[in-house]
Amino acid sequence: LAFLAAPGDKDDGPLVELTHNWDTSQYTRGDGYGHLAYAVKSVDDVQVQLKKHGYDLSWGPGITPSGSRKMAFVDDPDGYEIELLEYKA
Repeated sequence: LAFLAAPGDKDDGPLVELTHNWDTSQYTRGDGYGHLAYAVKSVDDVQVQLKKHGYDLSWGPGITPSGSRKMAFVDDPDGYEIELLEYKA
């Protein structure tokens, strides 16, 4: 098991737990989880940084279904979606 937290996260804050199923010889893409979501200050700023490194958003930016925040998606190197959800400071 591996537990990941972003710099500055509180000890009782959100964590991501990565697991390995020891009795599994291979994984099928999409059978582990839907996607991860990260709160970001600015989707636009993240997109600029992605482009500087040769990447881009796979969807968006757009607006959440509630219409309250900006959101976007970027794919990780394995093709899993990572949601970027803008928060208001």
